[in-house]
Amino acid sequence: MIDISLLLKGVDEATARSALYYAGRYIKQASDFQKYSKDIFEDEIRSAPSEEVKRLTLYLINEIELRAGQEARNFTDALIVELLDDITAAEDSLARTFTDDEIAKANSFIETIDQFFRK
Repeated sequence: MIDISLLLKGVDEATARSALYYAGRYIKQASDFQKYSKDIFEDEIRSAPSEEVKRLTLYLINEIELRAGQEARNFTDALIVELLDDITAAEDSLARTFTDDEIAKANSFIETIDQFFRK
């Protein structure tokens, strides 16, 4: 087990979550990325990550490979599952912060529901 959360000290939540996403994606598909020369940051679902997210992702991948003692393309299925669990644990350890817009929308929703039930 690798405590990936230790590698994220001092990193803001949004950057950490994005980097964990890309690191997990790479670990799951490392052999495909190698075989087809795919860019791990090319993603139709998400917009292109910031340079900070890219740097952190590559740092995480490097540290994971160093601690595992091998490149991700050589990971066994069992190790991949273990590492994905480690990534999930790291993501779960991140404090969830909300933007002012998210808070305003939540408050508006609660007010709407409250008014609905008061009728």
